Amino acid sequence: MPGSAESTPDALVVRSDHILAERVHDETLVLDLSTDRCTRLNRSGSVLWEALPCTLADLARRLEREFALDPARARADAEAFVAELSARGLIRHARSGAS
Repeated sequence: MPGSAESTPDALVVRSDHILAERVHDETLVLDLSTDRCTRLNRSGSVLWEALPCTLADLARRLEREFALDPARARADAEAFVAELSARGLIRHARSGAS
């Protein structure tokens, strides 16, 4: 939600409870047990998935380091990752310190 605490760079992003994930080479297959839907994450998505739980800012920094992205591009990509996986119910926001 724009302007909410959930969209701030320091909001904790965690995997949803009803998820199974398996790394296959450079990709990750994520199964939502509540819907039986499978999502395939590419290499950069897999790197971000493995970093969870963490903040949006942490995800952006991870992309900067792993893929030599400039900060603005890394932030935009991290935001897109969080938005897409949140919309699919695969991740959620939690208060810092919670998982």
